[in-house]
Amino acid sequence: MKVKVIFPLLISLLVVVAFANGAVGEFVYDDIVLVRDNEGIRRLSSVFEGFWGFAKKRVASFFDEQVDLGYRPVRNATLAVDYFLTRIFFPSSIAKGVSLKPTQRVSPGGRELQIFLRPTAGGLSPIIFHLQNIFWHILNSLLVYFILLHFFPSPSICFGATLLFALHPLQTESVTYISGRRDVLAGFFVLAGFYLYLRGRGNFLSLCGVGVCFLLGLLSKEVVVVFPFLLLGYEGFCAKTKGRSFSKKAIYFILFCSLISLGFVGFKVFVKNPVSVGSPTEYWGGNLFTALLSFCRVVWFYLFLILWPISLCVDYSYAAFLPSSGLFQPEITFWAFLGLCGLVGVGIYYWDRAVGFGLFCFYLFLLPVSQFIPHPERVAEHYLYLPLFGMSLVLGYGMEGLDKKLIGRDKRILYLSVIALVIFWGVRTHLRNRDWRNSLSLWKSAVEVEPQCARARLGYGYALLQEAEKGKNESYPKAMGEFQKASEIAKSSRSSRTRVIYLNALFLQGVVHLKLAQKGWDRVKNLNRAKELLEALIESQNLAGKKIRDDRRHLFVHQNLAACYRELGMMREAEAIYKRMLTLSPNYFPALLELAKIDLLEKRWRQAQKRLLRCLSYLEKNSPLRKEVQIQLASLFLAKGDLEKAKNFLLDIDKNNLACAMLGEIYLKKLDFVRASTLLAKALPHLSPLQWRRFFPLWIEALLALKRYKQVFRATEKVLATSPKQGWVYFFQIQALLGLGKLSLAQEKIKRYSPFLTDLERDFLKAELLFSQKRCQEALALYQQILKATLSHRALMRIFEIPLDLESKKNLVQFLQKLCKQSHVPLSFSRKLARIYLEKGYYSQALELYQLLLKRGYSFLEKERQACLFLQKRVYKHKLKLAQFELLSGNHSKAQRLLDEAIFIWPTHFRAYALKGELLYRQKHWKSAIKPLKLRLALKRTGSLNARYLAMVAECYFHLGNILKAQNWAKRALKVFKDYPLALKILGLVAYKLGHFSQAKKYLEKYLQIPFTRKSSSASEQREVRKILEKTQKHLK
Repeated sequence: MKVKVIFPLLISLLVVVAFANGAVGEFVYDDIVLVRDNEGIRRLSSVFEGFWGFAKKRVASFFDEQVDLGYRPVRNATLAVDYFLTRIFFPSSIAKGVSLKPTQRVSPGGRELQIFLRPTAGGLSPIIFHLQNIFWHILNSLLVYFILLHFFPSPSICFGATLLFALHPLQTESVTYISGRRDVLAGFFVLAGFYLYLRGRGNFLSLCGVGVCFLLGLLSKEVVVVFPFLLLGYEGFCAKTKGRSFSKKAIYFILFCSLISLGFVGFKVFVKNPVSVGSPTEYWGGNLFTALLSFCRVVWFYLFLILWPISLCVDYSYAAFLPSSGLFQPEITFWAFLGLCGLVGVGIYYWDRAVGFGLFCFYLFLLPVSQFIPHPERVAEHYLYLPLFGMSLVLGYGMEGLDKKLIGRDKRILYLSVIALVIFWGVRTHLRNRDWRNSLSLWKSAVEVEPQCARARLGYGYALLQEAEKGKNESYPKAMGEFQKASEIAKSSRSSRTRVIYLNALFLQGVVHLKLAQKGWDRVKNLNRAKELLEALIESQNLAGKKIRDDRRHLFVHQNLAACYRELGMMREAEAIYKRMLTLSPNYFPALLELAKIDLLEKRWRQAQKRLLRCLSYLEKNSPLRKEVQIQLASLFLAKGDLEKAKNFLLDIDKNNLACAMLGEIYLKKLDFVRASTLLAKALPHLSPLQWRRFFPLWIEALLALKRYKQVFRATEKVLATSPKQGWVYFFQIQALLGLGKLSLAQEKIKRYSPFLTDLERDFLKAELLFSQKRCQEALALYQQILKATLSHRALMRIFEIPLDLESKKNLVQFLQKLCKQSHVPLSFSRKLARIYLEKGYYSQALELYQLLLKRGYSFLEKERQACLFLQKRVYKHKLKLAQFELLSGNHSKAQRLLDEAIFIWPTHFRAYALKGELLYRQKHWKSAIKPLKLRLALKRTGSLNARYLAMVAECYFHLGNILKAQNWAKRALKVFKDYPLALKILGLVAYKLGHFSQAKKYLEKYLQIPFTRKSSSASEQREVRKILEKTQKHLK
């Protein structure tokens, strides 16, 4: 009783010890598409999908060819259970989904270079998946032990023979490899069905259990089709050894299962995957004869691996194991064929013993992969999972024979040999598990064992590329070398699978060159080499016989080629590639986005906006790609100058550092320096180097505008500590020193760092120095030169900080208005200047610029124009009220200054001119009064008051001695207002001066007849008029 329990426990313990270190391995090889990136295992409802064809469920491979996962719902169900358990025990490792992402984004040359690889989803923990594989292998090992007890009476012999199946290093590809789940599940249902058949050969319930195992096995892996022939072989074995006749129930059952198997095979071969040259299902070597000859060599290779499992490899594809092309090509083929015939003869000869049935099982389980039915994977270690059960029978037979013949010391040697063999298997299995830790170690071991395996070279190169992405830059040249070797090995092959390897190798060489270009290593050279490789690839044919350029499944190849073109400045070629992608797939989002970016670069605003909005319509609200499109739209409106729309798009984006930085830029343009500095300071630590280089100067500008000079100095010191000799950083640091009042130190640094500064930066710093030294006119002239050359925002802001008199302000405004009307000046500068005018109170100039912008299509600025107009009226009225108050107070100089300011604010309104003219008229500044009075009359041509101002102008001319002009202006006044007193007076005085005494008498008498209350003249003026009238009358007498 103890023996019955102890051996199963020992088997279980030894399996756990041997395979325990494999439980910490990562997802490798097909695990990535089958488990990690397979959305189908994340919901049980999709496990049984795709029944038609038994292979409808497919997953895109690295090169976007189709990987046939087969219809294996039992395997998928167990993987779904693993995923469910992983969600419970490792919830933080669950990836949120699979999404197409570029592996990396950098922006050399100011533009993003994107390298598009395969769909990725990371983070899923593989431990539960590994543990379930080990669990099924333990069950299978126990089933082998209990089956062997039916053939050998000694439990110890069964135990020793079972360890061959349980611990052999070849089993790592089925147990340690998560995708080997198909083998362990198929093995379980075959062994469980066989064990049930042994226990209840003629029992109806047992046969039902066997049938269930058979069907579940078929839904786990197709190799189970040979199960009915296993039962048939066992019946033949029993008839030979025990003289037992065939059971009718068993025969009917086996016949029924055989029909199911034959139907299954027929459907797979003739309907789903018909044999054709050039397809993945073509015969190995070209025809059935060469495939079978090659398989003869493969059998002996498998036997060698069983006996000496040292050089194990994950892949034995093209050039690692070349097919036979004839009976003597290579010569070993003939001897392999003869040897295999001999082995078959031995099995037939010893059919009545366990060794014969063991060899039968070995051949039977290899039959589905014998290439009689073509299979793209020619040689694989996991094919030996069930055949090792047959080898366990052979080993048990050998151990039983030796146990009977040996006695005493010799028997102990036998047991010690078995123990040594078990230790060897266990240690080798443990070491082989280390190869399965990750993709790098797996493919490195494959290349060491089979250096001529093209797929191993490709896998190793891709693993090195992934290592390089983690920061190990020295892996790039190694990866390139592996891809080149893979393409050289695969180039001459006609095999469809090897053709895919060749195309993959070409593509990945292009990717490595793009990566090296990203790193800045011989950028142009690497981009040109990547372009050549991708151009060659895009003109190649895929497995369907179509050129890759005409196949919508290979759009990511087009994307990388377009990225090369764009980085090399070949915008037309890049645009043509993107447009071709849209012809292949009209709603392909990445192509639309890239075309929109090109439109932005070419300043085709409408087209860019249309494409970006179309991109936005394809994306869900929470999609991460939606944020990118919104950022591009914000960039578009920012470039157009529509800051409000740009702001609205950015405010919709949560927790995005680039969006935060762009908001800071918008607030900077709106002259909201506090918000700008806060947002930029928040975003800068999290931006990429290129983005940081763009937004750091904007942050410094905001700080300088806020006069936070100490903070600017500290920030620039930090940058210079890591990256010295940066001219633009010195530029900002010297500005901070000038702001802190350290003029001598700033002057010294300007001289010292002059070689690192541009001419314009030097001029600007000199202007700043002059401004700090209060040499305002010299600084103003230098700032104006800088503005003409660069339209510098900082220079523009500084000009308005210089204290200027009204005349200088007018000259400055004239200069700026002329500058805005020049063709090379962008409208964004005009809008910026309009905002500054609005802030500084230059309302009329602001309105002029707004009018210009509205004509150019900036209709969204109408609200700003209305606000400016409102402020202009309000401030103008306020200035007029103050001027009137000062006039009443007798403070004429202050009133005149206020009126000049009012005129500057609203130069097209008449009231200020009227008040100023009256003020100067009362002060008897005749010459100065004429201009404002004339402007008042020009701005308001109608109204009764015009007579007054016309008469005042006439009086000014009279006092200045211009008699004729005085006469003309007075006559104009009388036309407006008949018998206007002042006009009559002026005309009378003019006539007296000219000697026209009769006219003088007429006008002066009319003037004196008008009541005193209607006159604006004083009593002394009245007396003077009477005296002149008396003189006139004397002259007439």
